Amino acid sequence: RGRLTVGLPPRLAHVLTADLVERFHAQFPEATMTVVEGLSIRLREWLVAGRIDVALMFDPPASPQFQQETLLREPLVLISVQALPKRMRLADVAQRPLVMPSGPNALRQLLEQHTRPRGLPLQLVAEVDSVQTVLSLVARGVGDTVLPQGVIRAWTYPQKLNVAAIHTPAMRNLLVLAVPTARPATRLSRGVSKALRELVTEHFDTAA
Repeated sequence: RGRLTVGLPPRLAHVLTADLVERFHAQFPEATMTVVEGLSIRLREWLVAGRIDVALMFDPPASPQFQQETLLREPLVLISVQALPKRMRLADVAQRPLVMPSGPNALRQLLEQHTRPRGLPLQLVAEVDSVQTVLSLVARGVGDTVLPQGVIRAWTYPQKLNVAAIHTPAMRNLLVLAVPTARPATRLSRGVSKALRELVTEHFDTAA
């Protein structure tokens, strides 16, 4: 019995929530689960404030306030409706017109951590927080985008999107399971953490 609140980034919530809730209720039929969505920076704040008990976050900074376990390392790729080579240098990617999530997004911050020190300003034509909308704009030829490799698997529309691996440097998006160190683990939180590990393994290429 009891209640547990889980925080997920929107991209993962779309993929994992139904399976997570189903497994939770199979294991804990008398308990209640709440799933909230938010950008990783917000999920981190909610963990600190005690609003959520367990979270999956992208690229959070290390902190003694959390126990963090890396579940996935996804390479970032360039996605375009135009034909692309198999691999592209980051310097060449930065010269292309890009549609990207806006500033607080962990992915955008990761990209700029690599471009800014190299003096590579991004050629932004639009900032859109929804990854699905970003891909829709790419499909219409508005611009290209830089997203984790796994995102393209969720693209089910007829318009073909092309992908190029990014190198010099390669970049990887870390998916982290986080629980607060200040609150003791419970049977519910351990069960949900185990389910999240299993679901990430099932839905994503964790060997990447």
